[in-house]
Amino acid sequence: MSKDPASPVLHPTVITQVPLESSPRTKPELLVPLNGWKSLHPQSTVLKSADAVYFGLQTNFSMRARATNFPIEDLDRLVEMVHAAGKRCYLTTNILIYSTELIELHQTLARAKEAGVDAVICHDLASIMIAKQIDLPFHISTQANIANTLSARFYQELGASRLILARELQLDDIAVIAQQSQIPIEVFVHGAQCTAVSGRCYLSAELMGYNADFSANRGACVQPCRRTYRFLGEENEEVIYDGYSGMFFNAKDLCMIGHIPELIQAGIGSFKIEGRMRDPRYIEETAACYREAIDAVFDGTYSTQKVDAWLERLNGVFNRGFHLGFF
Repeated sequence: MSKDPASPVLHPTVITQVPLESSPRTKPELLVPLNGWKSLHPQSTVLKSADAVYFGLQTNFSMRARATNFPIEDLDRLVEMVHAAGKRCYLTTNILIYSTELIELHQTLARAKEAGVDAVICHDLASIMIAKQIDLPFHISTQANIANTLSARFYQELGASRLILARELQLDDIAVIAQQSQIPIEVFVHGAQCTAVSGRCYLSAELMGYNADFSANRGACVQPCRRTYRFLGEENEEVIYDGYSGMFFNAKDLCMIGHIPELIQAGIGSFKIEGRMRDPRYIEETAACYREAIDAVFDGTYSTQKVDAWLERLNGVFNRGFHLGFF
């Protein structure tokens, strides 16, 4: 579903004071989501575009519990396929963990280690502790809200091999953290944005009767922010605010395709695409556009004309209109 054709063309030169150098830095990783085996159908181009993929298992330790997550029985096959293509794979275990789940969590992470998963994405200290115990590399999820250099240093000293920064940072803030970090920095560059700070939201569970089965912090958000609302006055039921089509909580999608040079110069090590609940065409087309954009910076062909073409292609798959987020 393509929306908001009047969205601004997102060309470089307008968002940051980070200086552009004549030669780009090290080429960043392009990290692409998987929505089950359908994302890797025989004609799929995902593994051609991506440097790495991230995915969830049906053990439901993932922030996308309603995605088509992989059966744990398929883990060996999945890792083997990704590694055969010369790519890396990261398992998401990025929800809040309860005490009753610790045994299963340990079993899941041990199985990931055995299968050769390259790293696990987590933020709950239980997940971090278990990953450290079994010597499984771990990346700190954006759910940890890392927004400054001291927080980054804390997780680095804890043993993290990557930091996925809070989504609420401006690019100059990201550049400062990246400059002082001894481990790679990862940020989201495309996809859905949450109304709450780094996805820490209680609206879903509250609207469903304080039911933890619908907790956004447990990967089970029913996305109430995407729905239509009307605000009425208490006395005469006069509409006070209707918002744009009544969907005033509904954030536009992040799209940084027009600012790839600035992101690279900021020292970001991994560009992440959101979309573990999207169809194969969305994932393939989005990954292809960002692959081409990153490569174009390094071969000297990145241009506003190419940005226009990429935006046209991105508008051809699901989106809620595009925005630069907090960058």
